[in-house]
Amino acid sequence: MDTQTSSKRRNFAVVFVLGAPGSGKGTICDFLARKHSLLHFSVGDNLRTWMKSNVGTPLAARIQDKLDHQGFLTSAELNPFLGLAIEEAIRKDDLKGILIDGFPRCEEQLKSWAQWPFQERLPLDGKNKPDAVLLLSVTKDNAEARYLARGRDRNDSGEKFIRRFAEYLDEGPPVERHYREAGLLIEIDNNVVGGIEGLFRDSGIPCFAPTKEAAEIEGSKAYAKGFMKRYGVPTAGYEIFDDIGLAKAYVSAVNHRIVIKASGLAAGKGVFLPTRKEEAYQALEDMMVKGLFASAGSSVVIEEYLEGDEISVLTFSDGESILTLPPCQDHKRIFENNIGPNTGGMGAYTPVPFVNAQQMDEIDSQVLRPTFAGSEMEGRTFRGMLFTGIIMTSEGPKVLEYNARFGDPETQSLMMLLSLESDLALILLACTQQNLKSVTSN
Repeated sequence: MDTQTSSKRRNFAVVFVLGAPGSGKGTICDFLARKHSLLHFSVGDNLRTWMKSNVGTPLAARIQDKLDHQGFLTSAELNPFLGLAIEEAIRKDDLKGILIDGFPRCEEQLKSWAQWPFQERLPLDGKNKPDAVLLLSVTKDNAEARYLARGRDRNDSGEKFIRRFAEYLDEGPPVERHYREAGLLIEIDNNVVGGIEGLFRDSGIPCFAPTKEAAEIEGSKAYAKGFMKRYGVPTAGYEIFDDIGLAKAYVSAVNHRIVIKASGLAAGKGVFLPTRKEEAYQALEDMMVKGLFASAGSSVVIEEYLEGDEISVLTFSDGESILTLPPCQDHKRIFENNIGPNTGGMGAYTPVPFVNAQQMDEIDSQVLRPTFAGSEMEGRTFRGMLFTGIIMTSEGPKVLEYNARFGDPETQSLMMLLSLESDLALILLACTQQNLKSVTSN
């Protein structure tokens, strides 16, 4: 494509938006476009519109065949569309940038974009593009439900979703890894883990949330387990696997009951409690091969099953002081009598009658203090809400997981304990200002 533009340069953001089919890229882009004066350019939608106007042409037939059966378009087929979209957006003085939804989808598109001399032909600001890359991470079940419900294309079907999702699992991770290593990737699965605190901080707006680095304690169970080991935080014995063959061999060799966890974020549903080895093998297949939790399940933690009552402990931190709320207990299993698969939480209650003050002192000294001190030592000072999932074993409290945010449904019951004299907003603000000692809560 040959573009003729003036030599005048202007500040203009180019943002890529990545995610599995049905992850909600279009919805997010529409919202961001309205709020920030950006153009939303959906590669898929614009290709479909163009093809309706060019039915019967060789190029339209080739593109449709690719979309239906053969995977991704080449850079030669896509770059002219992208260049035209950017050029047209630049001409509109009221636009601050463009959101390119659904690109790049594979390494070939990524490399061709990096090598395409578009900055010399378009009046951009001279910065390497893209300026940022948004990644929407959702579970396979949620993506499929959205994909089939949207009814955007008469060819959308369960079979087509399975094919496209498998393509995404094969081709997407290298693209995501490239932009993550380049420091451009903003992951919108959990906004805290994705780094939303930094976005607000850079805009001069206080944000009650830990930094992206501190929040990795939730974003990667593999990192969290290593962290606990380094700082002596009691937890179950574990192994980490990113190879399904090695994971299955480990399951086959152990004689004790195990728990299998997706290392990444899985909306509270990435924990499996198999009672037979066959169930464990199936869980590994679902996560590591079939992509049940997309890239979140490509690496798994297999740990010793612990006996005891589980509790949730929520702690405010300003990076120096901490304020711990009473323990809470939620119920995750979907059916009565604590059976069935885990959910994000069926309900919760507080206070917990079987945890006394002495045990809370144990949790404070053995779990919470070492955790906040360890974060400080690793240069990841934790400011915000730390949710610690704990199991009360016969050997004492042991950590099951960390979350870098309030927990649901626990928070619903905990907030009911706050007195009328406690101002939650002041507590949150004090944490952002390293001034938690100045406020009181009852």
